[in-house]
Amino acid sequence: MLSTYDPKEIIVSVNGQIITGFSEEVVTVARAEDSVRDEVGADGEVVRILSNDRRGQISIPLLPTSASNAVLSALQNADEVTGGSVFPVLVQDNRGNDLHVAAEAWISKPPDAVYNKTAAPRVWILRAADLRMVHGGHSAGAA
Repeated sequence: MLSTYDPKEIIVSVNGQIITGFSEEVVTVARAEDSVRDEVGADGEVVRILSNDRRGQISIPLLPTSASNAVLSALQNADEVTGGSVFPVLVQDNRGNDLHVAAEAWISKPPDAVYNKTAAPRVWILRAADLRMVHGGHSAGAA
């Protein structure tokens, strides 16, 4: 069975705007905590502890020339002034079945500005209050 992954088919939408101009680094979507932890007692009995923490982090690396830097900068600057810049985020693989969604996200950290002889990426760090993640893979023969 053969499937094809194409990084150009990864869609990132922030506050309804499609983000473009990604660097060669990857978009990363991750939960803040384990979904299930475990502990062991002195006699070896193990207990599982379910977490209700669905917070997550989305790292978006952009080229320094990407127009999307201005979109994210506007959201981040508005949040610093008003404290109310919370927005939806979606990361989706259009060739596959992966889907990551957060109704309430915010920019946790603007990127560092690095000026050197390369096009160093601007990595935006977004945090989400309730990150829903579906790792669906690819269907056979996904085109």
